[in-house]
Amino acid sequence: MNDQDVILAAYADSLKNLYNVLLDAFVEAHQDQKAQTLATQRFSAGLAVARKARDAALAYL
Repeated sequence: MNDQDVILAAYADSLKNLYNVLLDAFVEAHQDQKAQTLATQRFSAGLAVARKARDAALAYL
């Protein structure tokens, strides 16, 4: 496995983790729309950071 593959695999793992956190937040929120919106905003922010880190790491190669 080369460096690029490792970075992309780590990014995929990050997405899985972000999704699981979002899912847990939705389960806890049940039908609380405010809590679901907050969870979605946090997911979106985490996704942006993960993409930025992935892109920075790939650019460094």
